[in-house]
Amino acid sequence: MFNVFKINKRIKSTQVIVKWYIVFFLLGLFFLIIFPVKIQSKRSYTKRTQTFFQISEFTKTEFCSEPIPFYRPNVQSGLKSEYLKINTHNACLALKPSIEKWVPILLPIFKSYDIPEDLFYAVFAESQLTNTISPAGAKGFWQFMETTGKQYGLQIDSLIDERLNPVKSTQSAARFFKDSKMYFSSWVMVLASYNMGIEGVKKLILKQQTEDFFKLKLNSETRTFIYKIIVYKEMVTSMNVSNRTKIKTQSIQIKKDTEAQIIANKLKVNIETFTALNPWILTNLIPARAKPYDFIY
Repeated sequence: MFNVFKINKRIKSTQVIVKWYIVFFLLGLFFLIIFPVKIQSKRSYTKRTQTFFQISEFTKTEFCSEPIPFYRPNVQSGLKSEYLKINTHNACLALKPSIEKWVPILLPIFKSYDIPEDLFYAVFAESQLTNTISPAGAKGFWQFMETTGKQYGLQIDSLIDERLNPVKSTQSAARFFKDSKMYFSSWVMVLASYNMGIEGVKKLILKQQTEDFFKLKLNSETRTFIYKIIVYKEMVTSMNVSNRTKIKTQSIQIKKDTEAQIIANKLKVNIETFTALNPWILTNLIPARAKPYDFIY
């Protein structure tokens, strides 16, 4: 009789415990539904999606000391697309000779203007370090239009077009970025303004009420432009390239109209080399002017 009583007591006790477990479970489920908790942090989500897409480590980095929100699906797909395009076609590897030739000269210019070096890699998205000419008339490494080029101190006329001078045009691009930062809170937005204009970006920010580039609804050209720069920066900086270059520059003031051959002789290079490195001199005559020219040899 005692054993039966003891067994019944244990059964009742177990039933009470089970009831409380059910109550706590239902309460927990209720609060989880009403106040959902983020299971994955942004960092772990980034790591998971990066592994899934098998993309380079570049997706974990910052750009101009600003975080890249790779946890956003649109950023994932955008960076992935540009990375695969550039990597598949070995674009950076093909650029290695140009990188070794020009970067040691041009990158320090950005340092001298006290702006992030990361901005320099926009030159790869613009022209891949070539003096290309666009259908719209933009020219040079930095693809300046004539109006903007003149606004930033480049001489553009029938004798001289300094948009085709890598040194001078890089100085002008650096000044543009420095000026543009006065209007925007992030360097990524500064780059966007380089592609679509300062006023164009300001209008988008006002209309959409956000200064977050990665949340703005932009045209595909501008969005792709930014993704290209981020990818190029990470891929170029990871390459094993020499920091030395055979190219030199020298500032010379021309007080009277001078033939290109005379300047070439002064720099001790043949005229063919001089002409190839200075395509911004449109004729054999270099006109006099108050400020010095930057010659490349």
